[in-house]
Amino acid sequence: MRFLVRLEYFHYYSHLIYNKTQKPEDIRMIKYVLVLSLIAITPYLALADSPFPVCKDNPNGIVKDYYESGELKTEWMCKDGHLNGITNLYYINGQLQKESNYINDERQDITTSWYEGGELKSV
Repeated sequence: MRFLVRLEYFHYYSHLIYNKTQKPEDIRMIKYVLVLSLIAITPYLALADSPFPVCKDNPNGIVKDYYESGELKTEWMCKDGHLNGITNLYYINGQLQKESNYINDERQDITTSWYEGGELKSV
Protein backbone atom coordinates (compact mmCIF):
# COMPACT_ATOMS: atom_id res chain seq x y z
CA MET A 1 0.00 0.00 0.00
CA ARG A 2 2.82 2.40 0.86
CA PHE A 3 4.37 1.69 -2.52
CA LEU A 4 1.15 2.70 -4.28
CA VAL A 5 0.93 5.92 -2.29
CA ARG A 6 4.55 6.73 -3.16
CA LEU A 7 3.88 5.92 -6.76
CA GLU A 8 0.89 8.27 -6.81
CA TYR A 9 2.96 11.07 -5.24
CA PHE A 10 5.76 10.41 -7.69
CA HIS A 11 3.33 10.50 -10.60
CA TYR A 12 1.71 13.72 -9.35
CA TYR A 13 4.98 15.55 -8.70
CA SER A 14 6.71 14.32 -11.83
CA HIS A 15 3.67 15.59 -13.74
CA LEU A 16 4.34 19.05 -12.33
CA ILE A 17 7.70 19.10 -14.09
CA TYR A 18 5.91 19.46 -17.40
CA ASN A 19 3.64 22.25 -16.20
CA LYS A 20 4.81 25.83 -16.59
CA THR A 21 3.19 26.95 -13.32
CA GLN A 22 5.62 25.41 -10.85
CA LYS A 23 5.88 26.72 -7.33
CA PRO A 24 9.17 26.55 -5.37
CA GLU A 25 7.60 24.22 -2.80
CA ASP A 26 6.51 21.86 -5.60
CA ILE A 27 10.04 21.76 -6.96
CA ARG A 28 11.38 20.95 -3.49
CA MET A 29 8.80 18.19 -3.13
CA ILE A 30 9.77 16.76 -6.52
CA LYS A 31 13.41 16.64 -5.47
CA TYR A 32 12.44 15.06 -2.14
CA VAL A 33 10.35 12.34 -3.78
CA LEU A 34 13.04 11.57 -6.36
CA VAL A 35 15.73 11.25 -3.68
CA LEU A 36 13.52 8.99 -1.54
CA SER A 37 12.71 6.86 -4.58
CA LEU A 38 16.39 6.40 -5.32
CA ILE A 39 17.10 5.49 -1.72
CA ALA A 40 14.30 2.92 -1.80
CA ILE A 41 15.55 1.12 -4.94
CA THR A 42 19.30 1.23 -4.23
CA PRO A 43 19.41 -2.13 -2.36
CA TYR A 44 17.69 -3.82 -5.30
CA LEU A 45 20.24 -2.37 -7.72
CA ALA A 46 23.08 -3.77 -5.62
CA LEU A 47 21.61 -7.26 -5.90
CA ALA A 48 21.56 -6.93 -9.68
CA ASP A 49 25.34 -6.55 -9.94
CA SER A 50 25.94 -10.25 -10.55
CA PRO A 51 23.46 -12.67 -12.11
CA PHE A 52 24.96 -15.39 -9.89
CA PRO A 53 24.07 -14.86 -6.23
CA VAL A 54 26.35 -17.78 -5.21
CA CYS A 55 29.23 -15.32 -4.81
CA LYS A 56 27.26 -13.13 -2.41
CA ASP A 57 28.35 -14.92 0.78
CA ASN A 58 31.96 -15.54 -0.30
CA PRO A 59 32.93 -12.89 -2.87
CA ASN A 60 36.59 -14.01 -3.03
CA GLY A 61 37.18 -17.74 -2.92
CA ILE A 62 35.62 -21.08 -3.70
CA VAL A 63 31.91 -21.58 -3.01
CA LYS A 64 30.81 -25.20 -2.61
CA ASP A 65 27.39 -26.80 -2.60
CA TYR A 66 26.66 -30.37 -1.48
CA TYR A 67 24.06 -33.05 -2.12
CA GLU A 68 21.92 -34.08 0.86
CA SER A 69 24.13 -37.17 1.17
CA GLY A 70 27.15 -34.92 1.78
CA GLU A 71 28.79 -35.45 -1.61
CA LEU A 72 30.17 -32.41 -3.41
CA LYS A 73 27.65 -31.07 -5.95
CA THR A 74 29.18 -27.83 -7.32
CA GLU A 75 32.23 -25.62 -6.96
CA TRP A 76 32.30 -21.99 -8.06
CA MET A 77 35.36 -19.71 -8.17
CA CYS A 78 34.42 -16.18 -7.14
CA LYS A 79 36.46 -13.00 -7.35
CA ASP A 80 35.11 -9.60 -6.31
CA GLY A 81 31.58 -11.05 -6.08
CA HIS A 82 31.55 -12.40 -9.64
CA LEU A 83 32.18 -15.81 -11.17
CA ASN A 84 35.80 -15.89 -12.31
CA GLY A 85 37.58 -19.16 -12.99
CA ILE A 86 36.64 -22.80 -13.26
CA THR A 87 33.17 -23.96 -12.22
CA ASN A 88 32.68 -27.70 -11.65
CA LEU A 89 29.46 -29.69 -11.38
CA TYR A 90 29.58 -33.25 -10.04
CA TYR A 91 27.34 -36.30 -10.20
CA ILE A 92 26.18 -37.71 -6.88
CA ASN A 93 28.76 -40.52 -7.26
CA GLY A 94 31.54 -37.87 -7.19
CA GLN A 95 32.32 -38.07 -10.91
CA LEU A 96 32.86 -34.72 -12.65
CA GLN A 97 29.78 -33.86 -14.77
CA LYS A 98 30.67 -30.47 -16.27
CA GLU A 99 33.55 -28.03 -16.20
CA SER A 100 33.13 -24.44 -17.39
CA ASN A 101 35.31 -21.36 -17.28
CA TYR A 102 33.83 -17.99 -16.33
CA ILE A 103 35.28 -14.51 -16.65
CA ASN A 104 33.24 -11.73 -15.01
CA ASP A 105 30.05 -13.84 -14.88
CA GLU A 106 30.25 -14.80 -18.57
CA ARG A 107 30.82 -18.41 -19.51
CA GLN A 108 33.66 -18.78 -21.97
CA ASP A 109 33.48 -20.85 -25.14
CA ILE A 110 34.78 -24.18 -23.85
CA THR A 111 32.62 -26.29 -21.55
CA THR A 112 33.53 -29.94 -21.06
CA SER A 113 30.91 -32.54 -20.06
CA TRP A 114 31.26 -36.16 -18.96
CA TYR A 115 28.82 -39.07 -18.57
CA GLU A 116 28.21 -40.43 -15.11
CA GLY A 117 30.59 -43.32 -15.83
CA GLY A 118 33.45 -40.91 -16.63
CA GLU A 119 33.41 -41.05 -20.42
CA LEU A 120 33.80 -37.76 -22.26
CA LYS A 121 30.41 -36.49 -23.42
CA SER A 122 31.19 -33.18 -25.18
CA VAL A 123 33.63 -30.31 -25.37
